Amino acid sequence: MRAIAMRRMKTTIVDGKPILDLPKKTVQLETLTFSKEEKKVYEAMEKDGRIIIGRSGPGHLQDTGFGEGNSEGNSGPMVLH
Repeated sequence: MRAIAMRRMKTTIVDGKPILDLPKKTVQLETLTFSKEEKKVYEAMEKDGRIIIGRSGPGHLQDTGFGEGNSEGNSGPMVLH
């Protein structure tokens, strides 16, 4: 793949023009509320993901604090759009 692919950065200029013209970044945060069953599924998937990413070595995964829940214990993560 290395022989046929060119790695470029989004700031790369070719023929005086950027190779990529992206729209301005917009971030919208929403807090989700899970049912008890959805929360169990989310927590299981989060745990599996942490295990998989943790195999990359120490320091590669930081606790985001997402999914800690409210007093009912059913709030999910914040979702970035």
